Amino acid sequence: MTVTTTQQDGRVEPGPGASSQPPGIPRPVRWMGFWSAVLATVLTALWLALAFGIQTPEWAGIEAYARSFHSRQLINLFPALLLAPTLVVNMASIHMSAPQEKKLYSLLGMLFTLAYMAIICTNDYLQLFVVRLNLSSGDLEGLSLLAMPNFHSAFFAIETIGYSFLGLGTLSAACVFHGDEVQNWIRRLFAANGILGVATVPVALLDVPMVLLPGLGLWSLISLVSLILVAIYFKHGTSVTVSRPPLLTQANTSKSGV
Repeated sequence: MTVTTTQQDGRVEPGPGASSQPPGIPRPVRWMGFWSAVLATVLTALWLALAFGIQTPEWAGIEAYARSFHSRQLINLFPALLLAPTLVVNMASIHMSAPQEKKLYSLLGMLFTLAYMAIICTNDYLQLFVVRLNLSSGDLEGLSLLAMPNFHSAFFAIETIGYSFLGLGTLSAACVFHGDEVQNWIRRLFAANGILGVATVPVALLDVPMVLLPGLGLWSLISLVSLILVAIYFKHGTSVTVSRPPLLTQANTSKSGV
């Protein structure tokens, strides 16, 4: 006979015949979640190194940009392009690992991240294709509205909107995590990441690059640390625990016979 009892603090204790193992994340979800988080960590670190390591001259018009342009100035867009679908896979893994009561939040996180991927991949590929090739051929007409270093360009506006959707995604997914220290830190960092991502929209409208650029650096570092913790979460393989009120769990004390 298997007996389960409920303590006053709401935790369900297994009886002699019950398993003492915590609820686990299915192996395929663990594998996908872990490796997508590892890959996203590497891509974020690579993007950070390239974006801040390769200096782009201050915007002084499309003619000046064309004279100083080299294709290596756009190399940071390659890890950004790969990062977007990797984050979608990671968010899908979070959704699959979430308890039923919190799947609404993880689903919203996945949908917002899908919107981010569609916007950022399109915008970055246009930069690599349209801007780079036209600069190389000397056809500069209309390119100032698409050039990446121009903070008043359509590229910069679309990029800002794209990353704000990622911010909404991490804000939503933050609600999934609760339990041990790793999950609590993921929740805090996802929330901070989301707030910074969404805040870029009104800050960009104020046209203050000196505020926007340090915020971008902070956002990148928070993303890096949170992705490392997500990899640890999936490596550990224990699903998010949801505690129920004692009065509710007392009513669910059960005995089952053979």
